[in-house]
Amino acid sequence: MADNCGCEITQKFDGSSKEYKRILVIIIAINLVMFFVEVIGGISSRSVALLADSLDFLGDTTTYTISLLVIGLSLATRAKAGMFKGISL
Repeated sequence: MADNCGCEITQKFDGSSKEYKRILVIIIAINLVMFFVEVIGGISSRSVALLADSLDFLGDTTTYTISLLVIGLSLATRAKAGMFKGISL
């Protein structure tokens, strides 16, 4: 049963598959759309809470975009991007 647990050392994920990139682009688009929806909703209803939450969507959009941009780059570059994302969040 433990033979198919998916935890073999040979397992490798670098994010370079087309399917992963496509899903990441979809997630970025959804977050960006929700950012604008909440900005428009916040302004029209004068809701500071919606405006504040829209910034969370913008932060997520930025973080996922950085992740997409560094796929396939050197380990050092990806590590720096990870540190930047961690500090900014």
